[in-house]
Amino acid sequence: MQKSKQQRICLNVSKRNKKFIPIIHAVMQEKNLSMADTIFQTMKEKHDEIESKKRAFQLLGVCN
Repeated sequence: MQKSKQQRICLNVSKRNKKFIPIIHAVMQEKNLSMADTIFQTMKEKHDEIESKKRAFQLLGVCN
């Protein structure tokens, strides 16, 4: 049986973004997810929100 390779992403947190680390940890605990899963889920939710707004603007006939 072949073992699949796990992809890795490393994030360097700048000084201005260090304040978000406790927030990430709180969401991790709340949703019982790893840090990577928490970040990716948050990104997916934000992406879905943006796409939903684009669709709403298209339905209203507003061009961006």
